[in-house]
This record gives sequence, C-alpha cells and structure tokens, in this order.
Amino acid sequence: MKIQLHPDGYIIVRDADGISLFQERRDLVEADVGEALSLPAGAVGMMYDADAGYLCYVDRGGSAHPVEGRAEHAFGDLVLASLAALQAAKLAREAPTSEQIAQKARRDALAAEAATDAFIDRLRVATPDEIKTYVVNNVTDLASARLFIGKLACATAYALSGGRDK
Repeated sequence: MKIQLHPDGYIIVRDADGISLFQERRDLVEADVGEALSLPAGAVGMMYDADAGYLCYVDRGGSAHPVEGRAEHAFGDLVLASLAALQAAKLAREAPTSEQIAQKARRDALAAEAATDAFIDRLRVATPDEIKTYVVNNVTDLASARLFIGKLACATAYALSGGRDK
C-alpha cells in the first residue's frame, strides 16, 4: 500500500495497483490518528510505499528527494494500519445531519407540489398581466383567496429554496 501527501494538503492512500482507497484533508487525518505528520524542512509533500520501503519527499518546486535505502515512515504506517477507522471517520463526517435531512425533505416536498400543481405550472410561464387576470377571475371569495395564497406560498418557497437540491 502507498500513501501520498499531496502538496494541496490531501493525504491519499492507494493500493499496489495505484487505485485510490482513501482521500482526506491532512488536518482531519492527523486528528483522526492522533498524531501530526512531520516533514523535513522545505518539503510540502511525500510519497511512501510501505511494501517497497520507498520514501520520497517533494519540495515546493516539485522536485523529488528520495530517501536512500529501505525506508520506514511511522506516520505513514499508522495511517495504513488505521485505514478502516479513517474511512469510517470520513463517512461519519460526510453523513448528513438531521437538519440537512429535514431541509432536503422540505425541498423535495415543495418540488413535488410544484411539479404536480397546474397553477404553479402556469405561473412559471405567465406574464405579469396574465397573473393579474388570473387573480381577478379566480380569487372571488375567502376560500378561493386562501387556496390562491397557499399555492402562491408553495411556489414562493420552492423558488426561494433554489428549486433544486442544495
């Protein structure tokens, strides 16, 4: 297995074939394993192949500086040994909160209402004069006013939510 600290601050774990198994920000990985990654002065990245014992540091200019002989890297070995826990921690961080789930449910309900309501469908393409005419012709009593305001509130809420998932 291989671990790479990319100069953009992401740690990437790859299998022997180079397939990415895990990618996360360095600060989050450090917090999850409880240890900080230390680099030599001037290094902004690293590549470590635990199986081959290869370690290489990368400087700001993009030049590679391999370590002579078989190398070990304590932080790299810790990350590789903790891979399952790191993947679980990342999934937990990315899981939506109950508030996000509720917001999505609200947007989905508004979208469903907006998609199936003929009034809202007509409102999407109507000119201001057509909307005024519709109100004059169809809002004739308290019940129709309530119905109209309800549909208008739904259309407004849908439009204010962006009309799509955020």
